[in-house]
Amino acid sequence: MNFAALFNARDWDALRRMLADDVRLRQARRPEISGAADVGRFFTYYAEYPRVRIEPAWLEGREILLVSAEPSGGPSYFMLLEWREQKISLIRDHRYARYIMDGADVMPAASQ
Repeated sequence: MNFAALFNARDWDALRRMLADDVRLRQARRPEISGAADVGRFFTYYAEYPRVRIEPAWLEGREILLVSAEPSGGPSYFMLLEWREQKISLIRDHRYARYIMDGADVMPAASQ
């Protein structure tokens, strides 16, 4: 299963297993967090927030994950993942910088 499918299934433990030991989490207006144990709590927060779903998309030639409120809300922000040796090395979550979506030319992955 890929990240989006696991996230949407709310399989937080499987997502934590995908984190590199030295993974970093960057969020606007928040200090950077590093290390699998600390970044793993990121998924705990999503478990407590109002439910969202993610879907792969493209922005300026980079694959991103659009985040939308459930059940039928449109995308309001995105995440960007970086990978190293099949493990997540960086998560950039733009939950606190939704203005980044303003004017963004986003293309759903299914359109590619």
